[in-house]
Amino acid sequence: MRTNRKQLRIDPKRIAIGGENTAPGLLFASTDDPIVPYSWSVETRDKMESFDVPVKLTTFQSNVHVPFVEFRKKIEKQSTRLLFKYLGLKIGVAQD
Repeated sequence: MRTNRKQLRIDPKRIAIGGENTAPGLLFASTDDPIVPYSWSVETRDKMESFDVPVKLTTFQSNVHVPFVEFRKKIEKQSTRLLFKYLGLKIGVAQD
C-alpha cells in the first residue's frame, strides 16, 4: 500500500495494518480459550510492552476462542478507539 500510495491516494500515516515498527496492539483473549492458551496473549502483551509498543489486552471470562457474540459492543468500541487514536482521527458522535 505504501508503495502505491500516490496512485491509491492513501495517506501513508494512516495505514492501520502493517504499520511502522511501533504499530499498536489490541488483544482480546478468553481465559478458557480452547484454541489459543490465554497465557500466549499475556506473553504477547508483555513482549510488546518490553519493546515499548503500545498494547492493550482485554480479558474475557469465557470459554470460546473469540467471544464476539457476547462482547461485540466492547470489542467494536475498543477497536474503533484504537484506530482513531493511532491514525490521528477525531472521535465523533458515531464512535462514542
